[in-house]
Amino acid sequence: MLWLVDHFCTPNPVQISMYEGDLKRRQAMHARRITLLGPMLDVLNPSMYYTNHKEISIECGHAAADMMDLRRARVLSRLEVERAAGRPAVPTVAEVEAVNDLAAKAIGFFHHFVRCYKDDRLEGHAPPPPPLHAVIYPSVGNLLSAGAAAQYDSGDYAGSNVGEPLSGFTGIDEGSLHAYFTAHFHIVRLLQRRLMASVEQRVLDLTGSLRRANWLLEAAPLLTGGKGGVFEQELSLLREQVALLPTQLDRLAKAGQNITV
Repeated sequence: MLWLVDHFCTPNPVQISMYEGDLKRRQAMHARRITLLGPMLDVLNPSMYYTNHKEISIECGHAAADMMDLRRARVLSRLEVERAAGRPAVPTVAEVEAVNDLAAKAIGFFHHFVRCYKDDRLEGHAPPPPPLHAVIYPSVGNLLSAGAAAQYDSGDYAGSNVGEPLSGFTGIDEGSLHAYFTAHFHIVRLLQRRLMASVEQRVLDLTGSLRRANWLLEAAPLLTGGKGGVFEQELSLLREQVALLPTQLDRLAKAGQNITV
């Protein structure tokens, strides 16, 4: 089992598929990583295997996010063809569900990674939970088929209260700060890139993204001593989003229309 972690958890997950040109094959490669690694989060005790929980959750988060981007790109490409032909360009229900399901899985993995940490500097500043409709938490039942899940011996170590840190949590040191911020940045981005299933759901997505962006801007100085450092560019983009998202939400509420696909 630990061999699988060492074998599949690479420093740069994108490298696994960056040279594969076929989108479906790239998606299949990412899906295999999630199928092999994801269920381990259910059976490895985080008190003993906290390092593996960090590696697996961030690896699978990147894989699911990459799959979402690939699937979303295919949808947008089809819509461009429809627009060019003068036909209505609207995602199908199946397309919306496929993209949003992958986004929700990615958010679940990144949230699991965040649960691997607890830092006294953030006391009283807990990150906001992802919107319930926009997150799928990693578990055997969520990552495997019903038949495979029934045969899987799950220890259910990580289920419990998904709003609380895992039992094997560690503090956020300088070496883990980049990954910790990156997981939060991904959640902000993924919530914005979900496709609209309804106006109400889109409002919840953008509101959840705005809340986490605001939280990041408040938490960053606490963890960096007031210095953005290597995160200054990302934090600058977050400030722009915090300024723009309320306008998008207002337009969405008034017009009842999607702002971006």
